Amino acid sequence: KIYQQGFLMEIPTSIPAKNPKVIAGEIYIKDVSFETAHSPMIFQRARKEWNPTIIPEYHISVNTIVEDWYEVVLCLTVKTILGDDTAYLAEVHQAGIFSFHEIDENEVNTLLGSYCPRFLFPFARETIVSLVQKAGFNQLSLPPIEFDANFSPLRKDTDSDD
Repeated sequence: KIYQQGFLMEIPTSIPAKNPKVIAGEIYIKDVSFETAHSPMIFQRARKEWNPTIIPEYHISVNTIVEDWYEVVLCLTVKTILGDDTAYLAEVHQAGIFSFHEIDENEVNTLLGSYCPRFLFPFARETIVSLVQKAGFNQLSLPPIEFDANFSPLRKDTDSDD
């Protein structure tokens, strides 16, 4: 079997099933980057005035690995602007392997678009915060993201005769 190191998560589902299960396998960083285009001058400015504009953005991608196994990737990007200059740009692609058993396909789509990214977010946030600190900038605090509120059902490509 694939991903036997995973662990079982009990989750609430709105659609009754016999024995619904979500299994989270490996959680890993797929890609990470950090840029300070205006260094070292940005550090001198940061010592004098540190009142930046912080712009967090995210997107989610889902890839089917094999039947019932999915890779969910949360791409979290944080752009921090000081005055007219970008102080830094940090980005992490935090990924996880998830499997769903005895759960309706519509419910699976909801879990892939909201539950899985919410599960991955603390890992992505910790990576970003650590990068910012190691790069010499003031500590960053990222609030949680309401994935449920921003969720739009994932569409699967289908063939049509239109």
